[in-house]
Amino acid sequence: MKSKPIIYCLLILITQITRLQGTEADDLLDQCAAIFNIPTQTLSIERLHGGVSNRVYLLSTENKEQFALKLFTKRSLDDVYQIEQTVLALSRFGIQIPETIAITLFQNKFPLHISRFQAGHHVNDDDLLSIATLMAELHIKGSAITPLPLKKYKTEEHYRNLFKRCQLWPHTEVLMKIYEGLDLTYLDEIPKGTIHGDFSYTNLIHGENEKLTLIDFDHLCTSYLLTDLVRCQMFYGFDDTGGFQEEKIENFASQYDTFRPLTTTEKEHFYSHMKLMMIDTALEMWYQIHITGNLPIDVVNFPENRALVPELLVKKIQNLQGKKTLALKKNIPSIKTPLIFFGMSGVGKTTMIKGLLQLQPQLFYIPVFTCTRSPRPDDDQDQFEYITVEEFLKLEQEEVFLFTMHEGVRYYGYRKSHLCQTNKYPLLNCSAYGLENAKVANGIFVLIEGDSEQGLMHRNNRAEQEHRTLVNQRVFNQFYSNDWFLKQMDIIHDNQWSQPIESIQSLLRKILEKIDLFNHEQKSDQAA
Repeated sequence: MKSKPIIYCLLILITQITRLQGTEADDLLDQCAAIFNIPTQTLSIERLHGGVSNRVYLLSTENKEQFALKLFTKRSLDDVYQIEQTVLALSRFGIQIPETIAITLFQNKFPLHISRFQAGHHVNDDDLLSIATLMAELHIKGSAITPLPLKKYKTEEHYRNLFKRCQLWPHTEVLMKIYEGLDLTYLDEIPKGTIHGDFSYTNLIHGENEKLTLIDFDHLCTSYLLTDLVRCQMFYGFDDTGGFQEEKIENFASQYDTFRPLTTTEKEHFYSHMKLMMIDTALEMWYQIHITGNLPIDVVNFPENRALVPELLVKKIQNLQGKKTLALKKNIPSIKTPLIFFGMSGVGKTTMIKGLLQLQPQLFYIPVFTCTRSPRPDDDQDQFEYITVEEFLKLEQEEVFLFTMHEGVRYYGYRKSHLCQTNKYPLLNCSAYGLENAKVANGIFVLIEGDSEQGLMHRNNRAEQEHRTLVNQRVFNQFYSNDWFLKQMDIIHDNQWSQPIESIQSLLRKILEKIDLFNHEQKSDQAA
C-alpha cells in the first residue's frame, strides 16, 4: 500500500437544484470526474454485486486504472473518517489493505469512500489457516492502536427490540427460546479490542504477491474479539445445506489460538457466542428483507451471500444445539519453513541473519525475539522484547511460545504471535540448549562456524568478551564439537570475517538449495 497522503475532500454542490434525470451511477461519474479532474467521458462505471450493507461500484479510467466506490448507507461521514484512521494504522502495522484515494459526501447524503480496486481472486477453504492467522494478527496489532475505533456492544435491549420487530417471522419464537437459554454473563469476561466484523470469503483477496488483502471495513469497531472468530464461521463452518462442519471450525480456531491464545472463558462459551451472533444476523437479515425492504432478495441470493439467508441461518443455529465448549487442537503456526541458526557467540549468527534479510527482504523476515536478559548496546531494539523471568515462565506455561531456550538463568523464545508473516521464511536465532525444543518448528537447522574471538572483539566490551569466551568453551565441548550434534544440522557454514558479503551470498545459495529440497520432500510426504 502506497504511503502518499489520503485526499479528504468534501465537495460542496454548486447548485441546490436536485437533478431530476440520470441515475446514481451517472451522478457518481460526474463526482469522480471532479475529484480526479478528468473528463467524465473518460470514465466508466459498473455496479458490483454482493454488497449487503452498502452499494459498491467499480470505476475504470481510459488508462486502465480501477477504483472501488463504496456508498455507505448506515454510517455518517464522521464514522467513515474514524474507520479510516484505524485502517491507516493497520496498514502501517503491515496488514495489506487497498489504498484510499478520497472520502467525501455523495448527493450531500451518503458517505462515499474511493479506494484502489484490488484485483485478484477471492479466498476459498484452502486458505482458512491463513485467514485465521491474519485475523489474529489484526486483533493483536489493531488492539494496540490508540485511540481504538468506535465501540459496538449489543445489549439485551437490542435483542429484545429485534425480536419484537421480527415477531411476524415464524422462526422468531424458536430463536427467542434459544436466546433465552444462553447464559450471557461470559460477555463481561472475554477480551475486547479492534475487530474487522466481516471476515467473509469476498472480503479477502489474493493479490499479485499472493498475500491476503483485506477489504470492506464497514463493520470495523471495538468489540469482543471472539465476535470476529465466531461470526466468520457462518461462512466457513457449515456446508451449503447448513450442515455443521466441526473439524473445520476447530482447525480454524486452533490456528488462531497459536497466535492469540484464547482464554478459558472464550473456549467455554465459543459456541454460545456463535449462536448469539447468528441469531442477531438471521433476525437482522429477515427484517431488512421483509419489513424495511432495504435489502433486495436478489442480493441475498447471490452465491457469495447465500450463507446469510435467514432460513439457512436458523438451520445452522439449530445444528449447534448442544454445542458450547470449543475443543482446540495442538497446532504450530502455519508458517513457511523456519531457518533456525545455531553457533557460538561471536561467529556471526546475527550478522548472517541480517545480511540474508538485506539480500532477500521479499523472502525472509526476522521475528521479534523475547528474552530475559538486559539490553545490549548492539541490540536492534525493534527486534527484541525484554521481560522478566517471572513473566517468561508464565507465558511459557500458557504455551505462548513456538519454542523456548533455557540458557542458565537466561530464557529466550519466539512468541507464536510474532510469526504472523505466512508468505516469508522466518530467520530464528537459537541456542544449542534449545535444540530439542526447536524441533517442534520443523525447520531447517543452520550452524554458523567461524572465528568467534574475532567476532567478540568487535563488541568492544572486554568483560563481556571474557565471559562469552568461557561460555563458548563450555558449549563447544558440550555441543558443537560432537558428531551427534553436527549430524542434526541441515547446513554448516564457515563464516569468513574477511569476506563478509561473499560469505552471506554463499550461505544464501546453500539455504535456497536446501529450501527447494525441503519443500520437495514435504510435497512427496504429503503425496504419499
